[in-house]
Order: sequence, then C-alpha cells, then structure tokens
Amino acid sequence: MPPPYIPESTFPFATNALVVLSQIWIMTTGDLFTYNTRIVVGFAGCAIITESLAFVACLPLGWNYWLCFILLIPFGFFSGIA
Repeated sequence: MPPPYIPESTFPFATNALVVLSQIWIMTTGDLFTYNTRIVVGFAGCAIITESLAFVACLPLGWNYWLCFILLIPFGFFSGIA
C-alpha cells in the first residue's frame, strides 16, 4: 500500500506567510520594543520550535506532516521578528 499523498508545496507558505505579517507588525509597533528584545524573543521562539520539530516528525505518517505544518507557521512569525 503506497503512503498517502502529502503536498510538499505547502511548506513555503507555512514559513513565509507570517514573516510578512510580522514585518508589518514590527514596522507599525516597532517603537515599543528594543532591538535586543526583538532579537532575543525571535531567536528563542525559533529555537523552541526547532527543538520540538524533531519530536513531532517522529509521529505517525499524516499526523507528523500537519503538526510540522502548524509549527512552521509561528516559526515564520518568530523568524520575521528576529
């Protein structure tokens, strides 16, 4: 039995969708946060999500794809902040 079809073209959407929104948010409210705060929060969020991706990828086929996809959306937001 072949594995279910998983579209691979959705990963760029997951990571880049919130990069644009976070950049707009930073441009409009950037005066409220220092550069150090933005960098620390951005990289800390990226690190936490990157560490959790290894565990989520070990889940059964089908679940691992969608949970990785869901985790990449906030990853795009944090990378946009950093």
